[in-house]
Amino acid sequence: MQAETFEGESLETYEYVTPPTQTEETRDSPNEIDTPEITLPSGASFLHKIEDSHERKHGWEQIVELPGVNQPEDLEQIIEAPNVVDQDGRYDLIIGDNPGGPGQIALSVYKGILISASIVETYPDSEYGDHSGERSEDRTVLKEEQWRHIQNDHDVTREEIRRTIENPDELWVAENADGIVWYMWVKVIDGKEVVVRGAYVDQLGEVRIGTSFKPERGYEYVQDWIQGTGANQIYP
Repeated sequence: MQAETFEGESLETYEYVTPPTQTEETRDSPNEIDTPEITLPSGASFLHKIEDSHERKHGWEQIVELPGVNQPEDLEQIIEAPNVVDQDGRYDLIIGDNPGGPGQIALSVYKGILISASIVETYPDSEYGDHSGERSEDRTVLKEEQWRHIQNDHDVTREEIRRTIENPDELWVAENADGIVWYMWVKVIDGKEVVVRGAYVDQLGEVRIGTSFKPERGYEYVQDWIQGTGANQIYP
C-alpha cells in the first residue's frame, strides 16, 4: 500500500503542518480503526507555526525518544494487541503497554498515519478514590507531553508527583465557570510544597494532570488558589 503524505490538517483557524517523509514501517490496523493499515513515517523536526516557531518532531523521529522504545518493531505489540482503542478529536488513539519502559504508550494516528506517541503514566487511585468518596474507579494520568512541559519549566520529579498524588497532605476540588472540575494535590517534600493540578475528563473517567510545580510563595499560593476558585477540601 502506498503511504499517503500527511501534509496538514485544519484546526479551527490555523494549520498544523508536518513535513512529508519516507515510510519507516506499515502495519495492519486494529479492527476498531477504519483505515486498514497504519503507516509509520520516518519523521523529521519542524518548526511549530502555532507555538512561536517552537521546534517539534513527528513520526519515528519523535517516537524513538520515548523511554522503552528502541526500534519500530517495539510498536508492533501495541498495534496488534492494544489495551484501549479510543478517539481524541480527529485522532485515533491506540494505547498499549510500554514494551520496555514505564506506563503505557498512546499512539496518535491520523488517517492511517502514525503522527506521534506519548507515555501515559497511571497512578494508583486508592488514596484519591477513597477520599473523594465518588469516583473510586477513576484514574489519575500523566501524559508524556505534559511531563515534558513540567520537566522543562519546573523543578519537580516524577517521583515527587507520584508521592504527592498517592499520599497527599491535602486534596482540593473546584469547578470553574465552564463546568470543568479541577483537582489539586498538595504535599510538603523536603520542606517545600509540591502542587499537582489536573482536570477531570468525564467521558474518559480520568483526571489528566496538567501541571506540577513548587510555588515560590509556598502555601500562600495554595491559599490564594483555594480562595480564588472556591475549592472544597476532600482530604483530609
